[in-house]
Amino acid sequence: NRERAAGLVMLWVIGMVVVRLARGVVLLDRPITDDEHSVRFGAQVLLTGQCMAPSPGPTEIFPQLFLFTRGGRVASFDFLGPQLVWVAEFGGHLNGLLIAALGALPLPALAYAVGRRRTAAWGLAAALLFVASPTGALFSITSHANTFSRGLIALSAALAVWAAGSPSLARWAAAGLSLGAAGLCRPAEVFLLSAPLAVMAVVRAARGSRDDRTALAGLLLGVLPWFALFALHNRCVTGHALLHARFAPSELVHNWNHPPTTRLQNFGGNFAYNVLLLGVWFLGPLGLPLVALGAGRDKVLAGVAAGVALGLALAILHPDPGIHLLGPIHYADSTV
Repeated sequence: NRERAAGLVMLWVIGMVVVRLARGVVLLDRPITDDEHSVRFGAQVLLTGQCMAPSPGPTEIFPQLFLFTRGGRVASFDFLGPQLVWVAEFGGHLNGLLIAALGALPLPALAYAVGRRRTAAWGLAAALLFVASPTGALFSITSHANTFSRGLIALSAALAVWAAGSPSLARWAAAGLSLGAAGLCRPAEVFLLSAPLAVMAVVRAARGSRDDRTALAGLLLGVLPWFALFALHNRCVTGHALLHARFAPSELVHNWNHPPTTRLQNFGGNFAYNVLLLGVWFLGPLGLPLVALGAGRDKVLAGVAAGVALGLALAILHPDPGIHLLGPIHYADSTV
């Protein structure tokens, strides 16, 4: 066990070093998209002890893309999770180390989770498959919310496997904390990805043993504080606890919205398109058949596969397919 733990730590450290160097050399430690700039700005506002800052004017010359304006004040319209990562980065003068740690986190987390459920060799294979995936590897060097949520989802899986091996309220609460933190980065995607497994946990708690009820209680204990923080931040920014800035009416109307589309157009131009790109960017032409084959191995994997399908189905509700510079960006969570 000590040798395996040392191996996992070494895998994480090597991944962090590679991610940190690649981020500095390839991206020059800079954001590459508008939403990354928005997140950094939101973190700088939060570090002042406020959730919004006075809106500079005139608005015609101040970039407002991916920002939210209300009552003459402005905030990032991105979710709170990535903003908190940058709060830690700026406040702790971490020089990109936290971003690198989250970017490399899927390596030891996947190796541990798969290794405990199968064998150590399969765990190492899972980590290597993640590295071999262009989406898995390239996304790790960015500061996108997807990068952070993806790492935390992988950590949640590892902690859940750890808790299942020796059930306790504290272990399951740790898994819930990680999952809740992932949800604070990407609420809809993480909710849909985990929904089938959550339903399974509720059913098992209702029908099963004390350990099953402990698992559900621990998960809720870990998730609920993040939901409370999410609601408090929404209340501060939009005035409504359950209305996030992304979906609230801003005083400044952006001109970047996509034209109206039908569900059928979204199915072809967004859903089917992204499924194809996941297959190409993840494991190539054989990737999707292998995923379909593995989904039927047991109930847990079937639940994971159902969650991935639900997350992909979200594409039918909106027309934005993503920019795909690093793969299917909206579905990067699915790669873990």
